[in-house]
Amino acid sequence: GGMVGMVVAIDPDPSKAAFMIPTSLLLAAWPPLAERALDVSSRGFLEAKLGELQSARAEVEHPDRFRDRIEALESALGSWATGQRDQHLRIRSGLAEEIERGVAFAGRRLPDIHQHFKDRTAERERLASLLSSPATRMVSIVGRGGMGKTTLVSRVIAELEKHRWPGDDEASPLAGIVCLGARTTGITLERIFLALAEMLGGASEERLTRLWTQPRLATEEKISRLLELLRGQRYLVVLDNMEDLLDETGKLLDVSLSAFFDQCLETSGGPQLLITSRVALHFRREVMAYDRQLPLMEGLPVSEGSALLRELDPDGRYGLRDAAETDLGRAVEVAHGVPRALEAIVSILANDPYVSLSSLTDDFFQMEEVVETLVRENYRRLDRPSRRVLEALAVFKTPVPSLAVDYLLADFEPGLDVPAIVQRLARTNMVSIGREDHSLYLHPIDQDILYSQLREEATESSAYTRRALERKAAEYYRDVRTPPSAWRNLRDLAPQLAEFGHCCRAGDHADACRVLAKIDYDYLYKWGYYERLVEMQQALRGHLEDPGQQAYSHGSLGLAHYQLGHLDEALASYRAGLEVARQVGDRWNESICLARLGNANFSLGKVHEAIDQLVWALEIDRQRGDPRGEEWQLSALGNAYVEIGHLPRAESLFVQALEIAERIEDRRGREFHLDNLGRLRLLQGRTEEALGLFEESLAIAQEIGGRRGEGLRQNSLAKAFRQVGQLEKAREASAKGLEIAEELQHPADESESRLELGWIELALGRLDDARLQATEVLRLDIPRTRAEAELLRGIALLRLGDREAGRAFDEAVKRCRTRLALTPDLNATRYVLAAALLGGVLARPAAASGAPGDSLPAPVIEAYEQA
Repeated sequence: GGMVGMVVAIDPDPSKAAFMIPTSLLLAAWPPLAERALDVSSRGFLEAKLGELQSARAEVEHPDRFRDRIEALESALGSWATGQRDQHLRIRSGLAEEIERGVAFAGRRLPDIHQHFKDRTAERERLASLLSSPATRMVSIVGRGGMGKTTLVSRVIAELEKHRWPGDDEASPLAGIVCLGARTTGITLERIFLALAEMLGGASEERLTRLWTQPRLATEEKISRLLELLRGQRYLVVLDNMEDLLDETGKLLDVSLSAFFDQCLETSGGPQLLITSRVALHFRREVMAYDRQLPLMEGLPVSEGSALLRELDPDGRYGLRDAAETDLGRAVEVAHGVPRALEAIVSILANDPYVSLSSLTDDFFQMEEVVETLVRENYRRLDRPSRRVLEALAVFKTPVPSLAVDYLLADFEPGLDVPAIVQRLARTNMVSIGREDHSLYLHPIDQDILYSQLREEATESSAYTRRALERKAAEYYRDVRTPPSAWRNLRDLAPQLAEFGHCCRAGDHADACRVLAKIDYDYLYKWGYYERLVEMQQALRGHLEDPGQQAYSHGSLGLAHYQLGHLDEALASYRAGLEVARQVGDRWNESICLARLGNANFSLGKVHEAIDQLVWALEIDRQRGDPRGEEWQLSALGNAYVEIGHLPRAESLFVQALEIAERIEDRRGREFHLDNLGRLRLLQGRTEEALGLFEESLAIAQEIGGRRGEGLRQNSLAKAFRQVGQLEKAREASAKGLEIAEELQHPADESESRLELGWIELALGRLDDARLQATEVLRLDIPRTRAEAELLRGIALLRLGDREAGRAFDEAVKRCRTRLALTPDLNATRYVLAAALLGGVLARPAAASGAPGDSLPAPVIEAYEQA
């Protein structure tokens, strides 16, 4: 009844049939049959044949003659049902185990794609020789797909992991190896940093992670500090399939990765780089000489290729073990000696008993793209269950456990015995299995071809499409998430990050947005992964239809840009979110975007503009009846008025915010507003009252577990102690605040803490320590603290007798004037300006009019009067 896979002698076991025309051959002869094809092992085929026999039995005189075949079919269907139950059990138990085990993140071993390895003796010796030399900075293995580049590297690494240098016992051992792949873990500067951190472990891991998540630190500076940390030991960074990251000229598309390569090649004593690529990387002429290329352009010699073919058929099942040397040699020539093509030949013979080695070589001898063509032919001749398993792995793209394949195919191929199919595919070199975690993965050539051939549109008879598979993959990662209580670092969010990618590839950007919204602010943002947030939010741009999601995405993107110091991009994102919110009357998101715009402009010194935006946000929250929003807008407004010296107005706003916090029992808000009032009291000279407010605020932070709040309150206490001359208490409190800021990787808080600690060190006469803290504040590059940090640095240098003091004071003056041009009545900034002008005079007494004892120059006096 319209079935492909005609069995003349009807039998549920195709191997017992008198004659069978393989599905693949019929489809090749008549492609339109594809839509009506049923695989002979499928439930549909078995049910159809059972129905035919039952109908025939009802119409014949001797129905008993059909009994054996009907019972055999019923048994086969029963086995299929048992297989379906087993599949469900595997998935259910596997999900629980996967959640408990967690998902691996980075630094995987390179996949040993070719399980059988021949020849390449000269290349292995050459590679080992290059890597054993401390003078080698980078080695590139370059060759077309399927040549065995990855396997060559993995075999050499296997020796290095045992502290053995092939051919050189005298070379010093490696201290560590990191392996990343463009097709497995992904290769970005972030992943390199985190993989190296994971390799080092302990305090070094914490230090590297903290270094990477400092948003205001330039990428070049991060790389420089990384290389400095790795100096003194021998490390190897292996990057596989780099061709995916290059433009048509061989240049790296990622600017930060390009900077990493440049610095590694320019720096002696850094980690060695070992890459594989189908295309040679192009570098600047100055560093290109440090890229030692090892071309892998030629396939295996005929003798070695023939030996590989025999080795791949140890039992003689496919006619290779006992084939004539001339026939094997011809096959090697057809495949150009390319290992992956030879494996494809063996797989075709294994999966299609109707093809011979001679017919196969005749068919493909004239084809130029022999590797890709053989792989496609191999795929075409597989049975449907095997194809489905391979297609599932192509969808996942990265190594996954067998459970993931089971899960993906359960709805499309119920009852499939995935573990058995995987073992069969592994024996024919179609699937590779990880040595340690038993994860499954494909050769990159297979992955690309299989994924490209997945159907885009559903048909009447099948919903099996690329999009449906991507959705199921996203669902798998949703089901292996660990609970939020277990989320401590980026590795713990690996399922959500993978789910996001599959949702995007499925075109389900709204679902991707929902995934990201649950981890962005409380995790990725607070942990400092701002660049990743920018990357993920930009993947959603232009794809979100819901205005609420659009407004959220713009706001989240703005926050990440703001922390990275991309202020223009941050403001643009906030404005875009505000526009969307206003267009659809989304008052909640309108208030959020206005408040964030206000906070950004406040940080830039545009205080009056910030006040206008915060007032609008406050009015919206009052109209909406949102006391929590109203409370926080009042607080932000109070800080803005403090900045321009309107202290009575600021006090009124802080008191209103405190009253709302007490009314709605917002303890975190109460902690925050008490601290604001304390800082106001300090400015008013009421230091004892300020100390009491700070201590009460700190107690609340400690009670509710507000770690960041605790750090900020310690810093406030330090200011108060310094003001009353209790410098050792001030230093202790400031050090605690700094410790928490570093622990939370919060650069703005760290900047404030270091600045306060610097003033304390100056008051204690520890001039070098004061200068060091000022320098660290400038490195963090927070707009609000830059001018004061230059002033602190200038004073410390002046008292140390360093001639650089004048330049520091000049820089402080310049930064102050920049901020005052935006908001002339910034009170604290005017005092910093006056002090910096005075410092400049003292640093260059000869440049001032008259003797040092004469009256101060007019600009200094004018600045103090204005302050």
